[in-house]
Amino acid sequence: MHGKPALQWWLPGTIAGKPSAEETTAEGPSEEAGLMARVVERHNLLRALTQVQSHGGSPGLDGMTVAALAPSRKAHGLRLTPALWEGSDQPPPVKRIEVPKPPGGGSQLGVPTVVDRCLQHAVRPGLQAPWEPTCAEARVGFRLGRHAPQAGKRAQASLQEGNTGGVAMDWEQVVDRVNHDQVMSEVSKRVHEGRVLPLSHRVLKAGAMAHEARPEPGGGVSHGGPRSP
Repeated sequence: MHGKPALQWWLPGTIAGKPSAEETTAEGPSEEAGLMARVVERHNLLRALTQVQSHGGSPGLDGMTVAALAPSRKAHGLRLTPALWEGSDQPPPVKRIEVPKPPGGGSQLGVPTVVDRCLQHAVRPGLQAPWEPTCAEARVGFRLGRHAPQAGKRAQASLQEGNTGGVAMDWEQVVDRVNHDQVMSEVSKRVHEGRVLPLSHRVLKAGAMAHEARPEPGGGVSHGGPRSP
């Protein structure tokens, strides 16, 4: 419906001279393959699949449900795709939906296809790892193993120490105005994998669609998918 899928997860056997995910896991990723080899390792793909299943959510533009994802994987087995190795894959646009937001109005969300969600979950740890050592200890937002209750406990501890004031801020539409070139410039300073960088750029540029309308390219990052954080 929209060209090639973001990732053909279930191609059988070894393809175009590339090892299968199981073979890559058994032998370990080569230095040449780097981050992309770790992305397509069997345990990493299964972890990404489990995350998508646990989060649930509605289908993307292709209509595929989360419930339909696991049976497809079991039927054909997880394998690498030549599109990822060759850089010829094209992530599809996200589905644009609006959800009510109190006290009024709505919030625009972008729903990726379930396969694209798997891909983004598989890539995410490798992109986050270079930033973790540089994050302030008090920061919990969008970090692996961190969650909102931890922020609440820190606020309570601050009150017990005698602090009586606080500031809450919300930058309006900050995510909608993210500059893709600036994002990729910062990512390229810390990630040097020749396949992952252009893949990340294509995910950013995929755009959004409302129903069957024309894709909406441009800046910003859609709320609602793994790529947003």
